[in-house]
Amino acid sequence: MLIHRAVHPQNLAVMANAIPFKIQARIDKGKLVVKNTERWHLMLRHFDGREVVITMEEYSDQRTLDQNALYWMYMHLIEDETGEDAKRLHAFFKSEFITPTYIEVFGKQVEVEKSTVNMSKKKFSEFLRKIELLTGIPIPDTEGWRLQP
Repeated sequence: MLIHRAVHPQNLAVMANAIPFKIQARIDKGKLVVKNTERWHLMLRHFDGREVVITMEEYSDQRTLDQNALYWMYMHLIEDETGEDAKRLHAFFKSEFITPTYIEVFGKQVEVEKSTVNMSKKKFSEFLRKIELLTGIPIPDTEGWRLQP
């Protein structure tokens, strides 16, 4: 069960300055139906009078907290098997398996820090499988766990 928390007004101002802005929505009979209307209206007010570019992409579920918990259990399992520190393993696997992305700052291309945070469930599962193939250490079996959907 997800609990919706109200967004503090100060945080709304910070969110308005977050670029690029992303919001989840669906197209229903040619109309945009936004999930978080409060945030959507804040962004409309923030960009009022400005020219903007709107990009759409199909939504994919972000990796879950359960997947993240499994991942860190797996990192500690690999640590126990290999003697390598879990945080160092995490850095290594990110460098091995996450494709670099770049942004332009002051006319210079800068690599964005590699992270698993915004991976889709599918991409995160593929990431785990690559680690399993590289290390030969099986991903822990989650059968019987109560995992969130």
